[in-house]
Order: sequence, then C-alpha cells, then structure tokens
Amino acid sequence: MFYTSVLLHFTDCCVRREVEGASFDWFKSYSDIAHIVREAIPDKASRILMLGCGNSKLSEEMYDDGYHNIVNVDVRVQLHKPKPVAKIQ
Repeated sequence: MFYTSVLLHFTDCCVRREVEGASFDWFKSYSDIAHIVREAIPDKASRILMLGCGNSKLSEEMYDDGYHNIVNVDVRVQLHKPKPVAKIQ
C-alpha cells in the first residue's frame, strides 16, 4: 500500500506540472518503439489493454497506426475528460 500511495503522489505532482492539454510519456514515444510493437503485435486487430495510460499519446498514436482495439485504464480518472458519445437509436 505504501508503494501505491507514493506512486500516486508522484504522478499527481507530475500531472500538475503538465500544461493543460499536453501529454506525458514515461518511457518513449510511439515513434521510438513502433517497430517493436509491430513485431510483438503483428495482428492489428488484437485486443490491447493499456494499464496506467495517464495522459500519454501512446494509445492515440497506436490507433493512428491501425491498432483500433485499445482499452485505456488509469487510476487517475481526472486525467481524462469524458468525450461525447453518440446516442444509439
């Protein structure tokens, strides 16, 4: 539990320093690792669970590269603004 609270405090500090609308990648950008992702996940229809996505552009850039079955999850829900969903009739 201590590790979790320290990590959440650290991510809060990082997020507060970010400019509104800016993204933050902990490791590398998708362009840096795209060749690895394409080799590891050759089927672009694969289901991908992105844990701890934060406000990274990684999923967005993977989507632009053809990976359309991505679910993003993060404990910090305030990082994400809800997007309007079309009504199903």
